[in-house]
Amino acid sequence: MDGQGVLNTSPIIRGAVRQPPSYPSYVVPGVEMCRSELLGNGGYVFATGTPLLLRSDLICKRPVFFNAPHLHADHEACFEVLRESDFGFCQQVLSCTRMRWQSTSSFSIEFDVFILGKLALFLKYGQEFLDGTERREVLTRIRREYYRALAHNVLRLRSEGYWKYHISGDGKRHNEV
Repeated sequence: MDGQGVLNTSPIIRGAVRQPPSYPSYVVPGVEMCRSELLGNGGYVFATGTPLLLRSDLICKRPVFFNAPHLHADHEACFEVLRESDFGFCQQVLSCTRMRWQSTSSFSIEFDVFILGKLALFLKYGQEFLDGTERREVLTRIRREYYRALAHNVLRLRSEGYWKYHISGDGKRHNEV
């Protein structure tokens, strides 16, 4: 992993090999990968923590590697590491991811947590990786996506737990935008 802090390993998800998006190189500068992820062009290359390999020296030099309260701590950790290293693609299947009932992934899908994760990453790293015009465009897009998801779920008559999550739970700190 010469110079690469994060390596994506093409996991098998639901029986199919998840191929990373095509990039002109197998190694992409970390800053470029973070920009691409914030702009929505990343193709979800950070995925879950399962298919990612992280250099141990970059993990060990931090007193706390994962921001435990943040449901998308794995993505946040990638942004932290990619500030100072490159991102690499490995075109081999080295992991397998399967959806499990009542797992963090199923909770994320059920409670529309992914959009809040995007917003949290944008609020934390947008200033560092995007210029002013890009930040305004991304914020407009994320807000529209979030409000559309909430409106859709009003019509689906979601549970009280769903709304509590978005009003007072983890969603509270993101609703201020």
